[in-house]
Amino acid sequence: MSNLHEEEALGKAYDSHLMRRLLKYMKPYRWRVGLALALVAVVTPLELAPPAIFQKAIDGYLVPAMNQAFPESKAWMGVIWLSLLFLAVLSFDMCRFASCSGWASKPCTTCGARFSATCSACP
Repeated sequence: MSNLHEEEALGKAYDSHLMRRLLKYMKPYRWRVGLALALVAVVTPLELAPPAIFQKAIDGYLVPAMNQAFPESKAWMGVIWLSLLFLAVLSFDMCRFASCSGWASKPCTTCGARFSATCSACP
């Protein structure tokens, strides 16, 4: 019987009145929240892409070429295309990191140089 009282003291898992209050505070930022959710939907598959790319390169091109299922030149061409895809995913991830951390967008307060709040060249 004590569990019932403890649960009532903590409250419900989902409180609709509380959510409505929180959504009122979020209303001025709805476009940013929508953009953030859309970017999460794009970034999540890209985070999972590198292992899938390596699996495709090994299982789809290198192993069949070693078993002489198709010519070695076709295997190398497939690996090159998958390497380019991997570099594209990697560059997108690096751009995302640069924009999230802010190091690419902060100019020096004295001379305007990029990458730091104050650069070592300034006095």
